[in-house]
Amino acid sequence: MPLDAERTLILLVEDDVLQRIAAHDLLVEAGHDVAEASSAVDALGWLLGRPDVAAIITDIDMPGPLDGADLVRILAAIAPQTPIIVISATSNAPAGVFRHLPKPYFPGDLLDAVEAALIACKAPDADRRREDWRP
Repeated sequence: MPLDAERTLILLVEDDVLQRIAAHDLLVEAGHDVAEASSAVDALGWLLGRPDVAAIITDIDMPGPLDGADLVRILAAIAPQTPIIVISATSNAPAGVFRHLPKPYFPGDLLDAVEAALIACKAPDADRRREDWRP
């Protein structure tokens, strides 16, 4: 269960349905509430008016008018306090992400990244966007 036995809301953005299901199930089993989006555009639409998102996990290489790198840039402007974890098989993470996990990743690595992001959210004046920030 996450910090203080609270259920936290994680937005998972992944175009590959099997990978999205696997990550969703892993996060739910760890005690998180998970919202899903299959594209950056869907994620932005879902995020409007949702200040309760504790962290965002996004793939980079996704089809559509916006990819994960575009999503990261937009989120840096509209939700700079929300840590972003990037998962990608072929791309390096754009600047400003909390953590980058190359695909394939170990389930424990994703859970560790999420827990570190949640700790960063709770830390006063923490720099939640730096790749090298580690609790």
